[in-house]
Amino acid sequence: WLPATSDLAITAAYKLNDQSLAGIGLATAVGWGKDIRNITMSYEGIGARSFLDWKLKGSIWISGGFELNYRQSFSRIEQLKQLDAWQESALVGLSKQFPAGKKIRGDVRLLWDMLSYRQLPQSQAFIFRIGYSLK
Repeated sequence: WLPATSDLAITAAYKLNDQSLAGIGLATAVGWGKDIRNITMSYEGIGARSFLDWKLKGSIWISGGFELNYRQSFSRIEQLKQLDAWQESALVGLSKQFPAGKKIRGDVRLLWDMLSYRQLPQSQAFIFRIGYSLK
């Protein structure tokens, strides 16, 4: 019961004002193999993302963003040059921030990919993410 892949990302945000953040990031998909007896790490994709978060009320934020994801296994950088293999995502949704320690803040996001219906094969329409950041 292990996930087939996990997405790991690093982002940087700029605080525009007390109510909004804008940022960019890079992500990678890590494959974990077939089952618990055959765990093998592999590169299963890479992505670039941008986002804008606007504080709605308290610790609830409206989140939006655009992503380009290469969702195929690759072994050489040259493979990433195939532009038609990159998948576009336009995301919008809500996030909730919570304290996760003295200098760490967590957030939970539920995002809707407005472009998921035009992808072939169709990707997930809803994305659930958990993240942690430094205060």
